[in-house]
Amino acid sequence: MFYLRELLFRTKIFIFSFFLLLSVGSVYKNSVLVLLSISLLNKFSNSTTEFSNFIYTHPIELFKVYLYSTFLIAVFLVIPYGIWQFLDFFKSSVTQRRYKNIKNFFLYFFSFISFLNLILFSYFLPLLWYFFKTFNLETPATKTLNFFFELRVQEYFTFVLDFLYLINLFLIVFIGVICIAGYFGLANCIYWKKLFIFFNIICATVLSPPDVPSQVLLFLLLHVIFEVLLFSFLYFLKLNLNREPLQ
Repeated sequence: MFYLRELLFRTKIFIFSFFLLLSVGSVYKNSVLVLLSISLLNKFSNSTTEFSNFIYTHPIELFKVYLYSTFLIAVFLVIPYGIWQFLDFFKSSVTQRRYKNIKNFFLYFFSFISFLNLILFSYFLPLLWYFFKTFNLETPATKTLNFFFELRVQEYFTFVLDFLYLINLFLIVFIGVICIAGYFGLANCIYWKKLFIFFNIICATVLSPPDVPSQVLLFLLLHVIFEVLLFSFLYFLKLNLNREPLQ
């Protein structure tokens, strides 16, 4: 009973911390938007018209942008705190060595995720934005066609938030498959391959918009990551396959 009360107390603290971060983010919502667009602002700082004005056709668009951006920042900040609460709760039920190994794993995991997010957000996102922006520019062969780019605030930040969401999703799947293969063995991953495909279908259904093309595309991307990792383990890292599959 004591452990249940402690778990409920920690859960309440976690929820309170999340809503506190949401409140702070709503107060500094403009700073949050600048933080999310800082890489593109730096990339196109020489352009006088690239980010001169954001337009929106309905007040709810701007409200959604503020809501989604503050929610994203709050989740990103509260997850490490939640994991620390989880580890501190189970600290007394594991050995000190095992607790240290688990703590180091999460520390390295979030350090690696944060570093990759910083690199991809700073360098890859501006290149991706520039590609889509200049995809339909006028060429000598299409001088009769004129395309005008209007920077709507909702579409711009939807592009940024979707990029961060997909990048973190693929990174978590990538690291998760590596950890599972290292803990259970590569032979077991191949033996239970259909189960991984089933999990990919569930993830694609839950984590994608409610339309079939998006779900199929996300499933294919997740499955490609899984197959590429298995191929890399087999032919490049030469992992041992002699371990007996779990029955």
